[in-house]
Amino acid sequence: DSSITANASLRFDSSAPGRPYDLQGSFKVPRFDVGAFFKSADPNNPPELEAVVTADGKMSGAGANLIDLLDRVQGSFEIASGKGVYRGLARTSNAVSVGAGLLSGIFRNQEVQNTSKAVSELATQLAEFHFDQMTVKATRGADLKLKVDTIEFRSPTIRLTGDGEIDFAPGTPVVKQPQKLQLQLGFKGELATLMAGARFTGAAKDNLGYAVLRVPIVLTGTLLSPDAKQFWKAIGESAAETGLRGFLGG
Repeated sequence: DSSITANASLRFDSSAPGRPYDLQGSFKVPRFDVGAFFKSADPNNPPELEAVVTADGKMSGAGANLIDLLDRVQGSFEIASGKGVYRGLARTSNAVSVGAGLLSGIFRNQEVQNTSKAVSELATQLAEFHFDQMTVKATRGADLKLKVDTIEFRSPTIRLTGDGEIDFAPGTPVVKQPQKLQLQLGFKGELATLMAGARFTGAAKDNLGYAVLRVPIVLTGTLLSPDAKQFWKAIGESAAETGLRGFLGG
């Protein structure tokens, strides 16, 4: 139920070696339901992203034929939305919480208790991250990789930012091409206090005043099926280190 507005020129130049078809244009897609799009691609699971977005972009390309041309389209675009839900950092195993819970059960030190509570709350918040605004800016160059220059999801208590790239896989839809994103989480309010109590954050804050999570985030997988295992493994290691430090008294 979305519309698209586009202005483009498609030219054929027989003198151009190898790739005679040339495309130049721009487009705008208002009120595109990303959640419905992801749901149609994977009906058995909740969509990784639910939001109604507006997309603006420019495109260009050259190809040997029309199919080759479409595969090689380059350009840049910006996507923005208001409220939505992001599930890309959801934990797929409860091993981290179990481990933190065991530490908490064995050692009644307050810092260990704080760590267990922080891990549990972080998992709850990221299982369905309800944001108020989202911005994504990306470019696709001659190597046909999608360079994600800016990612931002923001709510009053959580801010997720970063960048990365989506590799090019011929004949594969973009949502199923391998991604590698480097992300950073920040917190405000009671959540920031909780994370500081578990030593997951320190004095560092981002440019909007969110307390920065010490643990770096590397998100792999694909847009359709993101893989946050590396992140949760790092959280588990950080929790274990903090818990042991608390048990030993510093």
